[in-house]
Amino acid sequence: MSKLPSLRLAVPTLRWSDLAVFPLVLALSILPLLWFGSNWTTATDGSRYLLLGWNLISGEGYTLFGNAYTLRAQGYPGLLGA
Repeated sequence: MSKLPSLRLAVPTLRWSDLAVFPLVLALSILPLLWFGSNWTTATDGSRYLLLGWNLISGEGYTLFGNAYTLRAQGYPGLLGA
């Protein structure tokens, strides 16, 4: 009877250089997020566009809380809805 090949996976071990890179990647990714979080302000346009896009795809038309929305065109909300 022939033996089947082993199905074990070779898992590489972590070396000290791999562990030394981890704090560097962590610092380079978290520090910009902290800076962006404190120095950027978010406007209400994002949530308004999402709501308008939802209204477009749900069949309510280009309305905001039941009233026709005429301040901006339908391009970006339509893209979000699609």
